[in-house]
Amino acid sequence: DQLMESVRTVRRNGHVFSQNMFTPGVGYIAVLLPTTCHGRVLAMGIGGPARKMNAPRQDIVDALSCGVRNHAGTA
Repeated sequence: DQLMESVRTVRRNGHVFSQNMFTPGVGYIAVLLPTTCHGRVLAMGIGGPARKMNAPRQDIVDALSCGVRNHAGTA
């Protein structure tokens, strides 16, 4: 199942990029959060037109990761 593969990828790599999973032409990038909630691993992501998210993918991952670190106080 494509959703579970995305879950495994974000857990393994700390981030995931997927496109056309839920809506054609839409992509998302998600990063792991450094804390859990009720024992569950959490992620935060952003979505948008897949064609606009593909090229700056690493910039988006870096910005999300920075935001997560700053919010969590781990920067």
